[in-house]
Amino acid sequence: MGIPSGVDGYVLKGLAGRGDDHYAPDSDDLIKILAESGLVLKYEQPAESRDRLLLKSADWWGPILLFTQQALAGGAGNVLANAVWEMVGRTNPRRQLHIEVGSERTPEHEVTWFKGHGPAEDVLKALRTWRGD
Repeated sequence: MGIPSGVDGYVLKGLAGRGDDHYAPDSDDLIKILAESGLVLKYEQPAESRDRLLLKSADWWGPILLFTQQALAGGAGNVLANAVWEMVGRTNPRRQLHIEVGSERTPEHEVTWFKGHGPAEDVLKALRTWRGD
């Protein structure tokens, strides 16, 4: 894909663990929280073509995010884990969480993926230690 200079990552189309052709329902809220922490994320598609899929489920289906390796090395994974914890884990640490985070290396644009599915506290603990190497 090639993340441009000045951008820490992309929000990709699809729901973590499902694939789908829609964005996660909480994508906007999560991106706002990450922006408040200084991360710059862009959507893969313009606003007018972003469909959301609302699921009636006790599980939390997060967005698929692609970060630069530099952003992850600088703590973006920890910032993301903290944001998701505040959104869904604090009130129910055993809630089932689904999240996918990629680390893009340049210049070949090779991507390493973290795919977390399980209790929020376990998935976020693993995400905090993952650096995308």
